[in-house]
Amino acid sequence: MNALFVLAAKDLRILAREPWSLFWVLGFPLVLALLFGFLYEGVGEGPRAHALRLAVVDEDGSLASARFADRLARTEELQVERLPQEEARERVRRGTLSAYVVIRRGYGDAPGFFWGECPPLAVGVDPARGAEKGFLQGILAREALGAMEERFADPETLRAEIRRARAALDLPAAGLDPDDRATLGRFLEAIDRFLGEARDHLVRGLPWRDAMRIESLPVAPETAARPRSSFEISFPQAILWAVMGCASFFAVSLAVERSQGTLLRLRFAPLGHARILAGKSLACLAACAAVQLLAVAFGRLAFGVRVLSLSGLLGAVGATAAGFTGLMMLAAALGRTEQVTGAIASSVFVLSAMIGGGAVPLMFMPPWLQTLSHASPVRWGILALEGAVWRGFGPVEMALPCGILLGLGLVGFAAGFVLSRRLEHG
Repeated sequence: MNALFVLAAKDLRILAREPWSLFWVLGFPLVLALLFGFLYEGVGEGPRAHALRLAVVDEDGSLASARFADRLARTEELQVERLPQEEARERVRRGTLSAYVVIRRGYGDAPGFFWGECPPLAVGVDPARGAEKGFLQGILAREALGAMEERFADPETLRAEIRRARAALDLPAAGLDPDDRATLGRFLEAIDRFLGEARDHLVRGLPWRDAMRIESLPVAPETAARPRSSFEISFPQAILWAVMGCASFFAVSLAVERSQGTLLRLRFAPLGHARILAGKSLACLAACAAVQLLAVAFGRLAFGVRVLSLSGLLGAVGATAAGFTGLMMLAAALGRTEQVTGAIASSVFVLSAMIGGGAVPLMFMPPWLQTLSHASPVRWGILALEGAVWRGFGPVEMALPCGILLGLGLVGFAAGFVLSRRLEHG
C-alpha cells in the first residue's frame, strides 16, 4: 500500500513541476469559466449588454424619420452609425457591421397608413450573422411600433395626418369613384371631430400593430455575391478548426522529436538549425493548405459551395496556413515535453477560436472582448475564406486579413526559432 502512495506522490510532483501542465489542469478551466461568464454577462437582466453594430440610412429626411433614427440610437441593444446607403451596404458586406436599416422615402407622410400601408422600413443583415437577424428584426418592430404610437398618441398630430389623408382623397391617384370618396371623406371627418374631443388614453389603444412589415434588403448589389446556402457560411469556420487540429499535431510532433533526440541527431547532418525548423514548418504549411483545399473541394462536390475568386481562395489558404504554422512553431518551442506542448497548443487555439467567432458569435461578446477578437487569427482566417467564397472581396479587401495572418505567422516563426535555439542549448 505504501508503494502505491509513493508512486502517486511521484506523479503529482511531476505534474507540479510542469507549469503548463498544471495550468491545463487548474488554470485553463478557470479561464474558460471566466470567458463564458463574460459571454453570458447581462443575460436575464433586461436589455442586452452586448450592442449590435448597425448603420441607419435616412432616405426620407423628415422630422419623423430623424426622430425614429434618434430612437434607434438611444436603444441599448444597438450601436448606431449614420451612413449613406452605399457605404452602409459595403461595410456590412465586408463584415465590419452586422446590418443596415433604411428609412425609406415617405416615412414622414402617413396618409398611406390609413389605406393599409406601413411606414417604409428596410433592413439588410450580413448573411454570416444569422443569429443576429431575428434579434434585430424584433428590435426594429418594437421601435417602429413605438415610434408610430408616439406620432399618433397626440390627437392634434393625428388630426393633422387625417386632414392630409382627406386631401389625398381628391387626388387622381387615389382611383376612387365619387361615392367611395364621399363615404371615406365623411368617415375621416367624423374621426377628426372625435379626436378634437378625445383624450390621449383613447388614442393609445389603436391597433397599429397589424400593419407592421419590414422589407429585407441584400447586403450587396444583385451582381455581387451572397451565400446560396448555409454551408457557404459554415465551411470557413469548419476549415479553421481543421487547420487548428493540423497545427496542434505538428506542434506535438516537433516536441516528440525533440524529447526523443531526433532533432539532436539531425544536427549532426549537414543541416543548420534554421533549415531543420524550416523543413518542419514547410510540412505543417503544406498540410494546413492541403486540408483547406480538400475541405473546399468536398464542400463544392457535396453541397455546391462556390468559390467566387480562385486567386482570393489561394491567397486566403496560403495566408491562413502560414499564420497557423508560425503559431505552431511558437507553441512547440514553449513546451519542453510533448504533454506540455499539446496543452499549450490546445489552449492557444481553443481560446483563439472562442474569441474569434469560431465557437460563439461575436455579437454575444461584450465590447471589450469584441475588440480583443481582432488579435485572434481565427477571426481573420474566417474573414479571408469568406471573402473568397461568397463575400466577393477584391485584392484590396483581401489584403487586410491575409496581411495580418502572414504577420502573425512571421512573428510566431521568429519567436519560435529564437526560443527553440535557447531550448536546444539550455
